[in-house]
Amino acid sequence: MNQIRKTEPLLTTPPESFVNAPPTPPPTESKLSARVLSAVALLRRRKDGLAVPEQPWCTFRLRPGEFEEIRQLLRADKALWAYVNDKAR
Repeated sequence: MNQIRKTEPLLTTPPESFVNAPPTPPPTESKLSARVLSAVALLRRRKDGLAVPEQPWCTFRLRPGEFEEIRQLLRADKALWAYVNDKAR
């Protein structure tokens, strides 16, 4: 014997009835600039004794906040952080 099921209407809110758009999640990760990555890579090469520029001084023009990003990357690598505090200062 076949039973016929009576389906109930779906109770969903149509998208046009929202007053405000639903919240978007925060960005997962911000990308580091090439300047930040270059500065950290140079320090890593110096620590490892690899080829480095012949100039004793190397400068990087940083934007606001990039110096702190460099410090965070250095702190994440304990050996590199110790090298920078001991030799590169």
